[in-house]
This record gives sequence, C-alpha cells and structure tokens, in this order.
Amino acid sequence: MHFIGVGTPQQKGGYAADLTYVNAAVNALLPQLSPGDIVAGKSTVPVGTAAELAPRVEAAGATLVWNPEFLREGFAVKDTIDPDRLVVGVRTGDDTSADVLREVYAPAVAKGTPFIVTDLATAELVKVAANAFLATKISFINAMAEIAEVTGADVTQLADAIGHDVR
Repeated sequence: MHFIGVGTPQQKGGYAADLTYVNAAVNALLPQLSPGDIVAGKSTVPVGTAAELAPRVEAAGATLVWNPEFLREGFAVKDTIDPDRLVVGVRTGDDTSADVLREVYAPAVAKGTPFIVTDLATAELVKVAANAFLATKISFINAMAEIAEVTGADVTQLADAIGHDVR
C-alpha cells in the first residue's frame, strides 16, 4: 500500500493545477512497485488525472485508486485519525482495492465513519466540490458579517443559528 499526497499548486500564469509533484511522485514510485501493490492518490487533482496515471501504475502490476484527504488546517493529525468521511475511487469492478482500503481504515470504519466507494472521476470531483463548497460557505458568512456589522447583528450567533460550520 502506497499513498501519494503532494501539493498541487496553481500553475504560474494560469488557472490550472500544477501536477509536477504528482507526476514526480508517481515516477519515483514506479520502480518500487510490485504486482498486487495499491497506490492511493490523496492530492487534490483535476478530474481525469487518475485515469491518465492509472495505465502507468498498472504497467508495473499495481493498481491506482483515488482516496482524497479532507484535512482542516491545524487539525491534520486529528482528521487523519478520525476522518468525517472516507472516499475511495476505484476503476469499475475493482472491489479488491476497495476492500483493502476498508481494511486499512478499519479503526475509522468501526467508529462509523462513512466509507464511500466511487469511480476515479467521482472521487476526484468530490474533493474539488468539497473545496468549492467550503469557499462558498466562507464567502457567504463573510457577506453576512458585513450585513451584521451594518445592522448591529451578531454574526457569530447568526452562524450558530443557521448551522453554519466553516470547516
């Protein structure tokens, strides 16, 4: 079992993700892979990245899955040990890899953490969508804070009352 979790910064001068570090990690790992190994990508990547990487990993006899992380700043260790959800993207029909990941995450699954198995593209999109949703929530509560300031309302109480959690 191999995990790849590297940064995917924005490309300089563009809006696309820079996959340099993801590609470098896969390239460095390829000579170390053995048949039956599983490589789990953790990084936030554009949809389609896993499908592009999978043939290279499969040529080494291993299997690529996508297992995005959902870590909050300042809570990385806690969120790793006690995640609020686990998403595993696999190629269609690949129940074996999902079962291995379920075993890897057995302590969290035993606590009742949702374990969601999807296809590769959906797993990639889950992470991108979660990030976009968080940005939307932050933008919304910031707008409400401006209104609260003008009207004398308490934005903290407002956020609690509407169930807003900016995590």
